[in-house]
Amino acid sequence: MSIEAFTILINAAPEQIFPFIGELPRHSEWTTDRLEFESLSTGPICVGSEYRSTSHFMGTIIMAELKVKDYLPPQRFSFTVKDRTGQYEHIFTLKPQEGGTLVIREVHSVDTPFSRMIHAILLPILIKPEGNKAFRKLKEKVEHEYQKSG
Repeated sequence: MSIEAFTILINAAPEQIFPFIGELPRHSEWTTDRLEFESLSTGPICVGSEYRSTSHFMGTIIMAELKVKDYLPPQRFSFTVKDRTGQYEHIFTLKPQEGGTLVIREVHSVDTPFSRMIHAILLPILIKPEGNKAFRKLKEKVEHEYQKSG
């Protein structure tokens, strides 16, 4: 299994950040690609909630099935993803820090020959930079919202 990690310090409380992370449709507010979600479950988000996503990545449409694995506001959120590129688990952990919150995102992927090739080629030139850019967008979005309300 491959693991990629991203971290960022956001000047806001975990309770102010968690809605942007723990509500999958809100990921489209801070990801770098156009992303749409369709809920396949009824009721409020919880462990087991399922979604379908459509990502527009470099001119390619990627459909995925997502399932919430952990939902512990405002500390942890994780979900699994299955798409044509492989199987992944995204784990978000929020840790209060002096003056803000450290947000950690781990992406675990099931190793296959295809996923190893994708990671070897795209990780350093695209995946890592885009993941960091998305986290900077999340930081800007949350801190802007917090300044408006605080």
